Amino acid sequence: MDIKEIKYNEFTDDIKQELIQLMIECTEFGDLGFTHPLSKELSTRYWDKIENELREDIECRVLLIATIKNDQIVDQADKDDKKINKPIIVGSIQLSWDTLYNVCTHRGEVQKLMVKQSYQGKGLSKLLLTSVEELAIKKNKVLLILDTNSSHSFSSQLYIKMGYSESGSIPMSSTYNNTFSATNHFHKILKKNE
Repeated sequence: MDIKEIKYNEFTDDIKQELIQLMIECTEFGDLGFTHPLSKELSTRYWDKIENELREDIECRVLLIATIKNDQIVDQADKDDKKINKPIIVGSIQLSWDTLYNVCTHRGEVQKLMVKQSYQGKGLSKLLLTSVEELAIKKNKVLLILDTNSSHSFSSQLYIKMGYSESGSIPMSSTYNNTFSATNHFHKILKKNE
């Protein structure tokens, strides 16, 4: 398993297509703030936006991906894919912050933690969160914030296990299965390694 930051010049069409599919799958089985079913068109528009932010190099977003090599593949669909001769993306996470107005530059927002369903329960979410936290410290962030749909208790449990504190809940802030649900907000104060 390898986790790496993807810069604009590394954001190839192959990577983009894998992220589009990962987001569609994770919207169906997880908590990403999109309504299921997520169309390929909408997922593509989202990744176009991320690609543009990376291209502009305005230092406001970091994209990390988790990949595995052929001998680590557990998903039969991935094994059956004849084109696999390179690592495949099984997870992703982002760190975002606002630099436009130079306010609150000490904090970052964890966004779009995604793990392919067949790779869930193997510690990958924890690994991605730890990696994004280490990166946040390098970017001089001391506070991380994130939110999750309250209908997905496993997400909230993960964040609490990882040292995040629940800041509060906003009712009717999102939808899940065509019903309103609350959004739980979390924060974590990072400790710098000194």
